[in-house]
Amino acid sequence: MSQTPGISTSSANRDSSSPRCLRPAWWAAAAAVVALAMVIGAFAAFGPQLTTNTSGPTILGTATGIGFSRLSGRIAPPFSIPSLRDPRDKISLSNFQNRPLVLNFWASWCVPCRKEMPAIEAVARRLGASVSFVGVDTNDTRSTASSFAAQTGVTYPLGFDSSATVASSYGVYGLPTTFFVSRDGRLLGRQVGAMTASRLEALIAQVLDVYHGRQGS
Repeated sequence: MSQTPGISTSSANRDSSSPRCLRPAWWAAAAAVVALAMVIGAFAAFGPQLTTNTSGPTILGTATGIGFSRLSGRIAPPFSIPSLRDPRDKISLSNFQNRPLVLNFWASWCVPCRKEMPAIEAVARRLGASVSFVGVDTNDTRSTASSFAAQTGVTYPLGFDSSATVASSYGVYGLPTTFFVSRDGRLLGRQVGAMTASRLEALIAQVLDVYHGRQGS
């Protein structure tokens, strides 16, 4: 079943008032399946905690698409995109080598992202000596995203991925999505949906082996 990569910019495809709006590429075919499959699809599309749009590839199970999952350890796709704060600067994955990395995909129109970013900032301030944090603003407008980032007081690097090219290369289908990258550039885990500060800190300890700013043994 083919799916179109990327994240749609159409406002009609966003439900920013809902905690989650999934992009099921298969929805047009749902009318042809049995009622049970339609119920499962509806649950996957409108469950809590994730804001998505309608053009990214589905990479998680339809009924269990929210939460944390371990990844295989493949190399994180490289990227180099303009900084959200200053388009003359570049945010590149290669700039964060040799340190564990928390890579968060977000957008200013995503309500859960707006709630999550202050938590990420709080953890970044606590663990920033041992872990790098990068936010990738996805499928957004620079002015709106910059204004929101300034209001939030986020200090970690923010890249601007207006066409969702980087998000697509990572298989992101909904926002917020956060990846945990090892110091040697491998994808170790993915969190789909918003996190609290305590949840994020616990995942950093579990996945990246960093505890309150100390690298584990």
